[in-house]
Amino acid sequence: MLEFLRSAHWKADPEGSCEGCHGPGGDHAEEADPTRIGRFGPEIPAMVRSNACLECHGRDRAQSRFVSSDHALASVACDDCHDPHGSSREFLLRKPALELCYGCHPTVRAAFSLNERHPGSRGGVVCSDCHDPHRRSGRTVLGGFKQQVCLKCHTEYRGPWVFEHEAVAAEGCGSCHLPHGSVNRYLLTYPRVSDLCLQCHPEQPFFHDLTDVGGSRTTSFNDCTACHAMIHGSNNDALFLN
Repeated sequence: MLEFLRSAHWKADPEGSCEGCHGPGGDHAEEADPTRIGRFGPEIPAMVRSNACLECHGRDRAQSRFVSSDHALASVACDDCHDPHGSSREFLLRKPALELCYGCHPTVRAAFSLNERHPGSRGGVVCSDCHDPHRRSGRTVLGGFKQQVCLKCHTEYRGPWVFEHEAVAAEGCGSCHLPHGSVNRYLLTYPRVSDLCLQCHPEQPFFHDLTDVGGSRTTSFNDCTACHAMIHGSNNDALFLN
């Protein structure tokens, strides 16, 4: 109880009562059963619990669309991640942010352990810097549209460009990069740059000999970006040449 008296919920409405969130507490008071606490408890459906929170937080733009979010559709309730009675952590999180997300997303934890990775596991960014947990996301599951989330940090690739790389414009950064972690340099989806480029560009000019691996040529055609260096976009050349 002392923790709750220090919490943001108590400070927001010090005259309120437990029933404001939990609903009528008659059964709980009569039977002294800690699991029968109105709209909260392990047997209460996730959306019922979340609706109790959304009566107030549903007015906030950030949480207003939670009912259609990926978390809500997966039966994750607000109190599965947040402790409404108080927490010393920001946003009343039950655990540190990364640890909380890793609990349900073990594949992401594994990706952050690869040799090439975003700095999430080493500090610097947390999942919510890129993902919006309270809204339904597109196929990229990002808080913004396609690569816009990436460009918040990687501003050198923002553009606008006279010549856009169609893969970046249509698919976003995820068409070439694995954002959480990869065994390949630059978080690429393929170890060889040519293998990555050939997914979209299977037909090449005759002088692009892709079999020349470690040959006598100064430049290997297996590294497309040796010539097409401005691959994210260019203001000078439609082929993204230097």
